[in-house]
Amino acid sequence: MKRSLLILSSLVLTSMIPALADHHEGWESLFDGKTLAGWKSNDEKPNVFTVVEGAIQVKGGRAHLFYDGDVNGGKFKDFEIKMKVKTTAGANGGFYFHTEFEEKGWPSKGYECQINTSHSDDRKTGSLYGIQDVLKNAPSHDDEWFDYQITVKGKNIKIAINGKDVVNYFLLAYIGIAGTAGVKAMLYSFVGDKFAEHDQDYIIDFVVKAIGLEL
Repeated sequence: MKRSLLILSSLVLTSMIPALADHHEGWESLFDGKTLAGWKSNDEKPNVFTVVEGAIQVKGGRAHLFYDGDVNGGKFKDFEIKMKVKTTAGANGGFYFHTEFEEKGWPSKGYECQINTSHSDDRKTGSLYGIQDVLKNAPSHDDEWFDYQITVKGKNIKIAINGKDVVNYFLLAYIGIAGTAGVKAMLYSFVGDKFAEHDQDYIIDFVVKAIGLEL
């Protein structure tokens, strides 16, 4: 089964310039700066993806652009990708990985890295959508280019915006590297929308004690 990278748009205007590296070789561009060669759009919404001034511009309704080029045969398991991204007011898009081509609808497989500076969705730029979210305050600004970096190695997923880590998803990494504070941060991302505020600290402290960390 082929695993692809894709860029997702939903009623947005977003521009991206992507480049990728695996963990054994150097950086390779996924975009030639002139055309969408190596990329395959589904047919749900035509003409959503265009090349404007050396960037992939995403403008229109829900549509998906899948990488189908020659770099690593279009298959990526462990990888690192860097993108330059710019959004306009109300933009909402994302970047999926460990997914595969689908003709329409939202991807049924994989992970989404959110791109959202000012859209009404509380999950903002840098969120590993629905798993570990950056809530309410986006680490990006509309109408300004920002750096978006995703690193996937084994079961560890890291997301950095402008060089600052905003997601480090891997329970053992939180326990071994970030300690109690990291575990609590991860747990807050899970319980924040599910429990009343006065219950959150009790639940999180209970879980931290249960896994044997000092408070």
